[in-house]
Amino acid sequence: DILNKPKNEISDSEELSRAYKQPNKLKINNNKLYIAGTSNLRDVIADTLIPFKLTRFSQRYKDADKILRSNKDIDTLVGHSLGSAVSLELNKNYNDKFKTRNYSSPVFDLFKNNSVNDKNLIQNIKRYYFNVW
Repeated sequence: DILNKPKNEISDSEELSRAYKQPNKLKINNNKLYIAGTSNLRDVIADTLIPFKLTRFSQRYKDADKILRSNKDIDTLVGHSLGSAVSLELNKNYNDKFKTRNYSSPVFDLFKNNSVNDKNLIQNIKRYYFNVW
């Protein structure tokens, strides 16, 4: 609860800012892994994987997964932007093991309503990439 946060606890915003300053854009504080969002060209390319549910192939996902495998005490994932997509995909692949808090989540499902046909897919791609409504 943000209103009842202990005075010595650092806010998600502060820790995410620190994550953005790390070479791998990840920051651990106690039992939380903070995952920063898009910050370079490689991340822009990774952003294109999100609507296809392929975030697990991004470098940010691979780096975060490596940290989770070696830090069993982490129980919370906090993400921003691309980091949100990574945290949600990690949580899904770890069978909902983590609490997650996500900010500015670029979550989008091109195959919404389980209708996979060329017309719907093209419409969804246009909506996602070009804001054509």
